[in-house]
Amino acid sequence: MAAVYRFCLALELYVLFLSSSVSSVKIAPWIPSRDAAEWINSAVTADLSDESRRTFAVAARKVPAAVSDGFRRLFTEDIDSAAVAAYDSRCLRDFSELMQIPGENLFGASKGVEAIDAMGKPGADLLYGGFVFMAGSFDECMNIGERVKFWSAPITAYIVVKPPPNPTFVPIGIRFGMCVPVSCDSEDFQYFINQSNAFILKYEPTFFLGGDFSQVVETKSRTTPLTTGAIIMITVCCIFLALAIFGTVADVGVKTLKEFSKKLNSSSVNRNPAIDSEESSPLLGRPRQRRMAHPGGVFFETFRPLDFITAFSVFKNVGIILSTRQPPTAITSLNGIRVISMGWVILCHTFLWCYGITSNPLYVVSSVAPRFSAQPIVNGYFSVDSFFFLSGTLVAYLTLREMEKKKGRFPVITYYIHRYLRLTMVYAFVLFFWWTLTVYLGNGPEWYLLAGKGSANYEACNKYWWTNMLYINNFYPWKLGDECMGWTWYLANDMQFFILAPLVLIPLYFFFPIGLAIAAIMLCATLSTNGAIAGTQKFLANTDLPDPSNVNQSDDIYVKPYCRAAPYLVGIVLGFILFKKVRVKIHWLLDTGIYAVIWIIAAGCCYSVVYGLYDSFNGHELTEAQNVSYIMFSRFTWGVGLALIVFACHNGYGWIVNDFLSMKLWIPLSRLSYTAYLVHPIVLSVTIYTTRSTVAYTDFFIAVYAVAMVVLSFAVAGVVAVFVEFPLSSLEMAVFKLVGLKPRESVRRMGSDQNRVSPALNPPEDTRKVTY
Repeated sequence: MAAVYRFCLALELYVLFLSSSVSSVKIAPWIPSRDAAEWINSAVTADLSDESRRTFAVAARKVPAAVSDGFRRLFTEDIDSAAVAAYDSRCLRDFSELMQIPGENLFGASKGVEAIDAMGKPGADLLYGGFVFMAGSFDECMNIGERVKFWSAPITAYIVVKPPPNPTFVPIGIRFGMCVPVSCDSEDFQYFINQSNAFILKYEPTFFLGGDFSQVVETKSRTTPLTTGAIIMITVCCIFLALAIFGTVADVGVKTLKEFSKKLNSSSVNRNPAIDSEESSPLLGRPRQRRMAHPGGVFFETFRPLDFITAFSVFKNVGIILSTRQPPTAITSLNGIRVISMGWVILCHTFLWCYGITSNPLYVVSSVAPRFSAQPIVNGYFSVDSFFFLSGTLVAYLTLREMEKKKGRFPVITYYIHRYLRLTMVYAFVLFFWWTLTVYLGNGPEWYLLAGKGSANYEACNKYWWTNMLYINNFYPWKLGDECMGWTWYLANDMQFFILAPLVLIPLYFFFPIGLAIAAIMLCATLSTNGAIAGTQKFLANTDLPDPSNVNQSDDIYVKPYCRAAPYLVGIVLGFILFKKVRVKIHWLLDTGIYAVIWIIAAGCCYSVVYGLYDSFNGHELTEAQNVSYIMFSRFTWGVGLALIVFACHNGYGWIVNDFLSMKLWIPLSRLSYTAYLVHPIVLSVTIYTTRSTVAYTDFFIAVYAVAMVVLSFAVAGVVAVFVEFPLSSLEMAVFKLVGLKPRESVRRMGSDQNRVSPALNPPEDTRKVTY
């Protein structure tokens, strides 16, 4: 902690005494005077001896004395000013000029003082990690004028735990807000670091600083010029808005004309209905009316331009979303599981995002994460596996039903083409919006770390957006952090599972033992692969522990389909069982007992995987065998638990649980869950990265934030669904009919009384509306 206090003190106050022609001392001879990353990395190690740890602890306990002593020496000792003259920098000259320009504040301080005041400062909660993000005052800096810019600088404080000649250091990463003249550059940044080291090390050489200017987030203005991509995307959004207006007007006009026509036909004022009926009835009965062919041929009988316009009607699409009609064959419990799992995902992501802006992150790690009640959040990865299970269940259930209606014929074209089009159209819209327009949604000290040219997200989409459209982004690029829209790794996995699902579904339909054998072989393969990778890489089951062995687990296991297929395969088997209407039916009393046992097993499966790592958060390390076993079987166990729950609910033994999961309230929300998955990280990112300062973690704060994020995510999803997703889906179905392809039952469009299906019977693509 002494390092943190001294670092902040030196970096901020040194700018002040530099601009007043006050110099510092020379840097300690054994500390590199310039950025020497290779030398630093060779000296840094996490494997510290007990003696080194004690040295670090002693240094950390010197906080109060270090602060008071630093202020006293800074302003009382006579320091030679030769160093200032030796370093001729426009940055420092501009800073000196700012010190002479009156500022616009209540105290009459100069703009230079305002710039210093806008810099980040250490505050409370230092012992709980309050130094990790010292944002400064972004708005105060921007209000100074065009002569300054805001730096969000990555600084590393290297705590000396073993002195020279073979020094050892512990690195502490810090994001530090700096308000500096626009003329300051990377050389000035490094100069600040070096002179701060000199000031710090003069009094107690227990740490030094390092910085990487290539990672500095620089903000010169609150506004960003429009790029070509942004202009194109804004044009696309305007086109969708215009189509929605025209479609709504056309839809209202058509309905009004129909109602007027009905009233006109029913108002025969001057005619006797009985006579009219008698005169119009032929003696031999009513002849069959021949249907007149459209003068334009079959094409115009299928293609009705008005339908393409009304597909964008806001009233029509809102009605589709809010409809709660379901056919009797619907697996109604899936609606609740889908929406609850989506809320679970948003809760976990909210916790993760907010962790980065808390003023007490070490308190969260040491006191919040180990709680029993926190396990569903810190171990919430199984929300993803819920969606894999749901997708596998619906793909099997709906496809097998359709094959039965078509006497065993597998619908190849509609199965693959529809799936790709239905998912990819709205996916592409959100991706290009994220890539090109997110930067215009806000500003803040870290905003350009999130979006805009030069940010990691922008550059990733610039390089790899096409891999998302081909659903291979979980393989190329290999690292999760390099992906465009990193959270869409799930979409790639689910599409890959969908493509391979017929290898199991077709044998299941024609000779189910072979299909079950293939599913069992695939299941054994994915479990073995998990175990082999986890064992050879020494991965820990608890990925939240700060252990170097877990660095590559996300890339090697978490996003790879051959490690995540178990819940999907369980879902396929359950879909086959529900298709065959397999159920326990002996005697009502015995049946009740059997289903009670099923519920106990299901609860045990789900509980064991979510809370199974509780002890590891509280100091009880798992053995290597336990780590490998958990990584191998946890996702499969979660899938089995969900399968048993759905099986019991669907067969009438879900009791109050089934009543809850089957409430009609879930149906509209379930239709929005795919789009909510796509947009919720954007909503979270905009909210978090526009934050001006840190916030102390409390349970109530996270609860309120999570509820707000769920509501906002589904609200934004509703807008995207009404204006983009559902209109494009209607157009796609119209094109299918136009080319003579009969839509599958699982791909029927909801929206008319003659053709409504439950979200549970939505096409396999709608199972993606439950993604993580």
